[in-house]
Amino acid sequence: MTLGDPRDAPAGARNRPRGRPRRDPVEECRARTWYWLVRSRSELSDYALNHRFIEASPKGGAPKAFDRVRKHGVVPTDATPPDSDRKARSRRDYSLVERVDQEPSFHGTAAVFRAPFWRVVSHPTMDVQDIRAIVKATSEALGLLRPDLLHAKRLLGDDLQSPLYAETHMLAVADLARRACIDSLGLLASLFREALLFAELDLCILLREGFQSGLHRYADRMIAYVELPHLAQFKPAIERDAFRLVNVAIDRVVHSRQMSDKVDLLDDPRIPVLEKELLADANGRIPPRLSIQFVD
Repeated sequence: MTLGDPRDAPAGARNRPRGRPRRDPVEECRARTWYWLVRSRSELSDYALNHRFIEASPKGGAPKAFDRVRKHGVVPTDATPPDSDRKARSRRDYSLVERVDQEPSFHGTAAVFRAPFWRVVSHPTMDVQDIRAIVKATSEALGLLRPDLLHAKRLLGDDLQSPLYAETHMLAVADLARRACIDSLGLLASLFREALLFAELDLCILLREGFQSGLHRYADRMIAYVELPHLAQFKPAIERDAFRLVNVAIDRVVHSRQMSDKVDLLDDPRIPVLEKELLADANGRIPPRLSIQFVD
């Protein structure tokens, strides 16, 4: 057999990458964040988790889904539709994430896996409607609500440039950063993206610092898993995954180059998110320090 000169191959064939495509770094972070949360809830090993939640393959062999998540950042597969192709149907017909979440010990792990935060981080550009849908979803998950412009003016005054609005934002961002849960990070990230669209630079700086602070706190909580005796041996892996989450999220959110002229100038990103119960009565103004108390 005579081998041809590679230089004679079409340009597309020469430049085509070999092997499997690289995994999305955000998806790897999402999978491993979910994995370590599951492992922190129980002393079960990968082997035990595999046999507890995964049905044995008809082809034989031990299931190794949890091992693959930890070692390679493989995203757990969801159930495949019955009308999918033959190859897809050969995979499991249930969601591993949901199956794990159904056990009381692991309840809440699916919410972290499916949190809007991952959507913000995954998409370097988003339009204002998508961003505000995430603001709404994460605010409601935290017991918060963003009023409309008229409602906000009744609460905090007509001048959106007043110190009252700025102070309310500062206190709200500080509390969100301290909370450092997956939904507060999603809210901070989406509010930052929104402020960037409107070119509100002062607000961008405030939200950027809050997002980075909250993200580091979240990573610290992940690293604290090593204090659990059954996870102490995985300290290098947990620290690696926590630091990678910080780096990937900051790179995708803070360093994005999103700009857009498709914004409604009647809306204003300076309207802060407030506690739902305090928005029930808009007849009087609410002191800013009371307007950002959270509902646990």
